[in-house]
Amino acid sequence: MGQYSDAALYFVDVLGLNRHLLLLAGAQFGTVISYPLSGLLAEYGFADGWPSIFYVFGIMGAIWSVAFLYLVAEDPDSSSTIPEDERKYIINSVWGAAGVSVSTA
Repeated sequence: MGQYSDAALYFVDVLGLNRHLLLLAGAQFGTVISYPLSGLLAEYGFADGWPSIFYVFGIMGAIWSVAFLYLVAEDPDSSSTIPEDERKYIINSVWGAAGVSVSTA
């Protein structure tokens, strides 16, 4: 996986290529949105314009971090939001019938 998120490990082959492409397209989508938004904030934003860029993206990053830490689990076994049948399916599809996780070290 290297440079990509560990979230890609959970997209099993059954789900197809579209989910993987959606995962990888997120960074480019963020760039396409953030550049024009930064220009608008610099021109029309609060706090004399350009500082509002840092405030807005800092607040968005903090909200994203809190949501991520609250909603995302380390693996399917420690997730409280995945139903038991789906958890078994993910473990069997990604890690095999033994249910042993793959070491990333």
